[in-house]
Amino acid sequence: MMYPDINHDFRHHRVTGPERGFCGLAHVVFRFTTSPVRMPRLTRLGIAELAADIRAEGWTIRSAGPRWFTVWSQDTERLRRERVVLVPADWIGLTETEMLAILLTHAQRLGLLATRQIDTLAALDSARAKLWRAIQRA
Repeated sequence: MMYPDINHDFRHHRVTGPERGFCGLAHVVFRFTTSPVRMPRLTRLGIAELAADIRAEGWTIRSAGPRWFTVWSQDTERLRRERVVLVPADWIGLTETEMLAILLTHAQRLGLLATRQIDTLAALDSARAKLWRAIQRA
């Protein structure tokens, strides 16, 4: 059975050099526990233009459920190696403003966007609260 939201490229990925062992396994787990974010979702969220800028730099946008988002979003070095900006899964129910706040914050932390004053603190707090509630429900 194929799952359209899961990127199966990890099956053919040959791990060599420093990625061997645990790091190679972490790469596979990362790919399996995240999924690519499709353009219709980005357009629906109103962040298609920002996403296009991120993708133009050679990065991808992937999403993960609340637990895996919490794990992977803290691993900035892995996200840089994978060239991924991570956002929470759609089913968590974040608003457009909350999703934009997370995307902007993570893109800035990864060095994709110039650090600038953005008024997203309230939206970030709200998004983190929703993520925490989703983790507690599971």
